[in-house]
Amino acid sequence: MPSSTSLSCLLWFSFSTLAVVAGLQLPSFSASSLWRFIFPNQIRIVGGRPALNEECPYQALIRAYKGEVSYICGGSIISDQHILTAAHCLQGMDYMLVQVGSQSLKYQPGTPIFQVSPKDVIFHKDYDQYLMKNDIAIIPLKYKIPYLLDYIKPVRLPKLSQREPDVFDDYQARISGWGKVHDSDTKAQANLQTAKVTVMPFWQCRIYFSIMYYELDDSQICTLYQGSGTCNGDSGGGLVIEEEDGIETIIGIVSFGTQLCESGSPGVYTNVGAYLSWISQHTGVHLRQ
Repeated sequence: MPSSTSLSCLLWFSFSTLAVVAGLQLPSFSASSLWRFIFPNQIRIVGGRPALNEECPYQALIRAYKGEVSYICGGSIISDQHILTAAHCLQGMDYMLVQVGSQSLKYQPGTPIFQVSPKDVIFHKDYDQYLMKNDIAIIPLKYKIPYLLDYIKPVRLPKLSQREPDVFDDYQARISGWGKVHDSDTKAQANLQTAKVTVMPFWQCRIYFSIMYYELDDSQICTLYQGSGTCNGDSGGGLVIEEEDGIETIIGIVSFGTQLCESGSPGVYTNVGAYLSWISQHTGVHLRQ
């Protein structure tokens, strides 16, 4: 039986061959890093900057509690009473609180903050916590969110014609959250961070993960880390593009990625377009054709 080192080298050689055939630019990481899977709660936004007041008005902060331990997840406002996020953020939590309007984890005098408790949590019925499939959830809120000019407003959903995972290949997108900026950081950022990432061609990402025996499907999309952006980002946060009409549209939800940002591996997101009918069914949000 081959040793773990020789097996890693064999896998790396196989991946290199696949990558050359596919035209992929190989990231600079060692064979051993192929074994480093990200755990969803390791949050990182790398090479970003503090968000301006008018940026990311759809951003929601979810404070989730399990016993005496608290977790921070991201979410996106999609209606005045619904937050879209990742299922893995909320599973097994005792209770949670949703905050919108503020870009700081700490109270800032004069900042419009709206905090509300969930009425319920709706998990996708086929969510698989082990394979990270159907990693999507909706939080219906007890009270409606007051839209406040440029500070609090919803993000738009994709069109029904934009459901396929390759529709946004090579698009520039925005991620945001309070995740760590460097791998060496020990805690989240006090202020909301934002960064630009590139949507990775779907076929390339499938090849990338196939060598790790993980099968990407049409309900997932990827972004490529290129020195700035995210390897994982705030779990549950939105992957957002600006369409030709100037309106921001959410196309992904941060799901999982790789363990080290320096590895240059893709980050994986839930493909929002694949769940449009499910989202509309549970929120009543109108779908565009």
